[in-house]
Amino acid sequence: MNILTDAENQIVDELRLAFYELVPAELRTFCSLTSRISQEVLNKFAIRNELMPCQLLFFTKMVKRLKENKASLAKRNLPLG
Repeated sequence: MNILTDAENQIVDELRLAFYELVPAELRTFCSLTSRISQEVLNKFAIRNELMPCQLLFFTKMVKRLKENKASLAKRNLPLG
């Protein structure tokens, strides 16, 4: 695992805080674009990074939520459909 230095953490935090001041908020759903913008900023500061398949991450989170909802419905004896 790569641990960031304090200076690198500060840059990452500034990127996080300022991102939608610089990038139109309408683009927030275009994860491949916003990920590449973030990657380019981190590359400019020589901070090691790699893109992850965000659609897969979104799908994984959605499946987890569906399972949680199904379990919640089962506890209440509601139809699972």
